[in-house]
This record gives sequence, C-alpha cells and structure tokens, in this order.
Amino acid sequence: MMEIGVIGAGNVGGTLGRRWAQAGHKVVFGVREPNDEKVRTLLAAAGANARAGRVEEATARNGRDALAQLQGQCYDVILSDLRMPALDGRAFYALLRQHSPALGARVIFLTGVSDEAETQAFLAQCGQPWLRKPYPIAALRSAIQQIVEGAVARHGRACTPCAEPAALEEVPGPAPAEASAV
Repeated sequence: MMEIGVIGAGNVGGTLGRRWAQAGHKVVFGVREPNDEKVRTLLAAAGANARAGRVEEATARNGRDALAQLQGQCYDVILSDLRMPALDGRAFYALLRQHSPALGARVIFLTGVSDEAETQAFLAQCGQPWLRKPYPIAALRSAIQQIVEGAVARHGRACTPCAEPAALEEVPGPAPAEASAV
C-alpha cells in the first residue's frame, strides 16, 4: 500500500486519487476547500482510504520546505521539480540522499528544461526517473511503478525517515520567510 498526495480534486487528480484509494492506497487530496461539497462527493466515491486536506499537506513550496516536511516521515514516492526557489531539486536530492538514501531512491524529477547540458548530466548521474513537462498521465503512472518496484526491491517497504531538525539547520539557501518572497 502506498500513501499518495494528490494536488486538486478535478477531473485528472480526482480520477487518479479515487482509483488509487479504491485499489487500497491511502490518498490525501490537497485542496483549497476540504469541506467543499464536490470534495465530499469525491471522498464518498473514493472510500475510506481517502481524505481531504489543505494543499500544504500534499505539497511543498520549495526544496527547503520539502526537507522540513520530510523530517521523521517516510513516503512511497516523492515528486520534485528541478527548479525551485530556496533549494533547487539537485541540492534537495543531495541532502535527501545524505540523510535518507531509501527516501532519495523514491524521487521522480519533473522538469521543463531537460535539454540543458547541466540538467542532462545531473539526471544521468542520479539515475532517478524523470519526466519532461508537460507529461502524459501514463508516463507518470509508469514512473511511479518503477519507483515503487525499484525502491522496495532495494530498501524494502520500510525507509529511514529524513534528517532530524538539527541536521537540516545546515541547509544552504535563504531562510523560509525569505524564500516565500521569491
């Protein structure tokens, strides 16, 4: 069973999340209004494995926030953009691998700039699945399956939670308050 965060409850997110929940996975729909009638209808159709929360529960604004959210947590799959304020995807991945190799093995990168030499070199070196935006849902589904099968085969279902807060105080980049203005 996976724990999946889905941003939004529209046609694509709602359908994918509902199907994953019905297949036995735990799903959190990150939405602006968790008590909206449309969201309640979706949750009823999805079943007991689905719940609604604020968007912030399923996302991070930047790499620094993502590391903070990962403290003490384990996730089956982590989707990360390569270009983020405060801490880009490369630095996020390096710190994640340093503090939790099992979580680092669960990253799928998303990028709109895969033709840059530096990006190509990083993606080839890290060996993680990646998708060029915009990407078809089937490609995302395939990448998720690859992560789940590969990470579980290498590290088992259990993973080491990300770093303790003290270890992340050394993370480079602007403080979170400064990052929100970027």
